[in-house]
Amino acid sequence: MSNMPDREEELRRWLLGTGAETTGTALLMEGLCAWLAEAGVPIERMLMAVRTIHPEIVAHTYAWKKQAAAVFEVDRIRRDVANDPDYEHSPIKHIHDGGSELRRKLEGDADLSEFEVLAELQGDGYTDYIIFALPFTDGTRNTLSFATRAEGGFADGDLVLLRTMLPILMLLLEVRSSRQTAARLLDTYVGHEAGERIMRGEVVRGEGQHIHAVIWYADLRDFTKLSDTRPMEEVISVLDDWFEAMTHAIHDHGGQVLKFIGDGLLAIFPLGDAAFRHYTCRQAMHAAIEAQDAVAALNQRRAEQNQPTLNYRLALHVGDLMWGNIGAVDRLDFTAIGPSVNLTARLEALCGDLGVHVLMSEEFAKIAGENFDIVSLGEHYLRGVSEPQEVFTLRGDLTDAETKTEVAVN
Repeated sequence: MSNMPDREEELRRWLLGTGAETTGTALLMEGLCAWLAEAGVPIERMLMAVRTIHPEIVAHTYAWKKQAAAVFEVDRIRRDVANDPDYEHSPIKHIHDGGSELRRKLEGDADLSEFEVLAELQGDGYTDYIIFALPFTDGTRNTLSFATRAEGGFADGDLVLLRTMLPILMLLLEVRSSRQTAARLLDTYVGHEAGERIMRGEVVRGEGQHIHAVIWYADLRDFTKLSDTRPMEEVISVLDDWFEAMTHAIHDHGGQVLKFIGDGLLAIFPLGDAAFRHYTCRQAMHAAIEAQDAVAALNQRRAEQNQPTLNYRLALHVGDLMWGNIGAVDRLDFTAIGPSVNLTARLEALCGDLGVHVLMSEEFAKIAGENFDIVSLGEHYLRGVSEPQEVFTLRGDLTDAETKTEVAVN
């Protein structure tokens, strides 16, 4: 790699060979920076921002410094970055607005007033800075910048080499970014485990997995009245707050949210190995208590703002279900079905009649109940279930309910 044509060809071969085979954006960029440094390009700092489709995150940033010799995903930039003055007056904003390249020498009495970051780089001893646009085929504009402390900055041959690599690098990054975006969107819309299964190709209608799990079903009471009497924007805000309270508690304790159904939520806590049945059921119970506390805090805030408080119902059951692809050939849903799911929904509907927020089936209570202060509310018929079912609640949840029979659960 002694002369420029040789370096260009070697870099192309590396990108199309080792680079293309490297898994993950961070490792690709780490290998690239190491190759450039070994080839004599005096890079000492690299920063790349790749945009993504995500409800909260607008871009992922990757950083490399010569001292560390490794690439780290240093930040996930939130969508409100557009309101940040640091972004508004940055080289990155210049590229996002349509610029293809921007270079600034940092030595001597160079005018650094254009962008604040330039003075910071000069203060750290850098002598030259260049940032490139990395446009993807969908029009997304990403950025890649390099800085050096070498006297005189980057040589002309170094800049030719950097520019030469951009077309191939953009393609490699877009392939990785597209897969990462798909995975993140699936995580967001169907949950992590379901998303992974879909990414593995489990997309055939009727294809599913029989599992044993804790089933969690919850919804809001009097939601129809709320949605009929309040502005739609307020209703959406209420649903966001409610789902956040539930989802945060579920994820904190190892559960998986499968779907939102209007104002309702279906989640599971897979049991897996029988040795962990008690642990998983306890985690689901802890999640229910955490969700209860979160809704109580939410209601306190709403009461202070003279807004109507939220009343909810939550049912917990444990049983077998089928989890997989159901629907039409060209419109599938990754969901859970089975008698256990139906029983849980019927149990949730009984909460209102008994005046409690949380109801547990006998099967769930026998496993989790010994670690919590729960009481029986006796046997009740559930719609569509032939035999009466004994149901349980937390003692602290007995506000309007009358305890018929209090029993110790072992």
